[in-house]
Amino acid sequence: MVKKYRTQCVALFFAFVFISLHSTLAFSDTPAFTPEEQAWIKANPEITLVINVGPSAINFWEGVESPAPPAEQPDLLLNQTTTGFLPGASDKPLQLIEEGEKDRFKGVAADYLQELQDITGLVFTPVLLSHNNFNAAFEALVTGEADLLPMVPAGQRLPDGVLLTEPYIQAPLVVVMSEKSQGYAKLYELYALRVAGDSSIRKNLNRIGLTVNLIQTSNINGLLGVATGTYDAFIGELSAISYELSKNPVTGIQIAGELPRPFNTAMAVSPRIKEFVPIFNKAIRLISEDQKTAIREKWLTIIYEEKRDFDGWSWSAIIIGGFVLIAGLGSLLYYERRLQRIQTAAGALDPSLLSATIDRDIIITQVAEALCDITGHEAGDLVGQPLSALGSTAEECSDVIDFFKQTLKKGDFWKGEFKILKKDESTLWTEAVISRQRREGEDHDGYTVIYQDVSQKKHFENLAIKDELTRLFNRRHFKSHVPKLLDLARQENKIFAFILMDLDNFKNYNDLYGHPAGDKVLASIGVTLHSIFRRREDLVFRLGGEEFAAVALFSEEKDALVVAETIRRQVQDLNIIHRANAPGMMTISIGLALSKPGDSSDIDSLYKKADSALYEAKQKGKNQLVCFET
Repeated sequence: MVKKYRTQCVALFFAFVFISLHSTLAFSDTPAFTPEEQAWIKANPEITLVINVGPSAINFWEGVESPAPPAEQPDLLLNQTTTGFLPGASDKPLQLIEEGEKDRFKGVAADYLQELQDITGLVFTPVLLSHNNFNAAFEALVTGEADLLPMVPAGQRLPDGVLLTEPYIQAPLVVVMSEKSQGYAKLYELYALRVAGDSSIRKNLNRIGLTVNLIQTSNINGLLGVATGTYDAFIGELSAISYELSKNPVTGIQIAGELPRPFNTAMAVSPRIKEFVPIFNKAIRLISEDQKTAIREKWLTIIYEEKRDFDGWSWSAIIIGGFVLIAGLGSLLYYERRLQRIQTAAGALDPSLLSATIDRDIIITQVAEALCDITGHEAGDLVGQPLSALGSTAEECSDVIDFFKQTLKKGDFWKGEFKILKKDESTLWTEAVISRQRREGEDHDGYTVIYQDVSQKKHFENLAIKDELTRLFNRRHFKSHVPKLLDLARQENKIFAFILMDLDNFKNYNDLYGHPAGDKVLASIGVTLHSIFRRREDLVFRLGGEEFAAVALFSEEKDALVVAETIRRQVQDLNIIHRANAPGMMTISIGLALSKPGDSSDIDSLYKKADSALYEAKQKGKNQLVCFET
């Protein structure tokens, strides 16, 4: 009997422990948060919302119609400055929400906030309604009338003090075209079309390098414009299109494709509750993937159904919007999962490609955001500048702008390597394609420049043409490229300078201090020469051992002498101790040979002249510059 009760007691004990642990894990206050964050949650149990009413399943107020969209603005193009949002037409930008109306907040954002409420215990209460007016909503955050704006495009420029959470919603951006059209196979095909869209998608198009001239219009006017033939295509966010079609069924249109990058959405946070941002970012990660999938499928799903064939592809798209069943939308879907990199002169845009537009004078008119991101330049600093502000072609030419003008005048097209100079003065190697922007039967108004990052490819090429120790070009590159620069000097009536250099008593340095110390000296010389020869048409080499060479173009002979003397002085100023050299420090001897306009000397003869001058410098006591005199 005792044994029986003992067994029961043990069982009850473990059951009690299990239940206690389960309860602790299940009902503890936000276990993923720090003590400070938990204390903040307890001190701020309610977060007030300002809801921006707009045509989208992401964020809407059930039963409240948005104001009529503004009039068409067909002349407002993507490359013009806009605020990024339609200003709204309501004479009451903010409207108080009555107590009994709070459950009318619907959409993806509302579902996510319910999940956050379950995780954190915070209560999210709508208090203000803005009618398609982000400026009014932001003002409410700044003044403290509301704490949170649940739906803001990620990367949106915010008023001072207003914060942005991590993106938490990804809504597909789709291309709507006429049911009679054959769709598109490559993104670049949209360049020549009349493409309409809401101004808020502008940054997304920039990020993928899609530099179409976007005609700014509302969602419904864009859809109607495609149906009637006013526009060739309309680009919009899927849930917004679903919402419009539920209210205003439009026939004769189809989903022709989906853009590579979705429309990313975050929450804007009042400076009054800045501590909420890290809490939100943690909490959003605690939502299970199953629940996130359920929310997406409820509001943002596209189901593809095979229907008929167009050039090898056959699809129709049924948009399911959770709160709406869209009928009468027969559509063609051509979705390229991976866009091809540049294959031909007008190759397709890959999301990793970078782009800009230039006018006939080779002046930059627009820069894709991805290009700004990778170079560190601001778009405003580049627009209005010549293309040479971004860098130059790999082939040396003194006037990049004139080169492109003449080349494009002949063939409307150029393809080759382009060396982009980043803001931090480092180099980005790209393959570039410049092609004319022109619609059928019309004259062109400029060119599209598409860059593809080939830095890795260039890295492996550099291994074959650069000296590993000094990072200067090697003798192989010397033989293949120096004659080209000499030809360029003659074409442009410039002085070609051949500078030959040799470290003084370097063998004795290695014997005295060791080869590792000698390698450090050579590396230092490489850095010094790099700092002197920075121009696009300058080339500098390590020919072997302690021997170096540089070639450069000059307008005046005295300029070449100044640069050569700068080399001698800066090497001495390194103050590298060298007891086996007369001055007690490392020095360099230099021989200079010049080819002036009208001179017919070739590289071999210039090399011999420079070598002769170098020998004379050594004979004169070293640490000398001698220019060969004919």
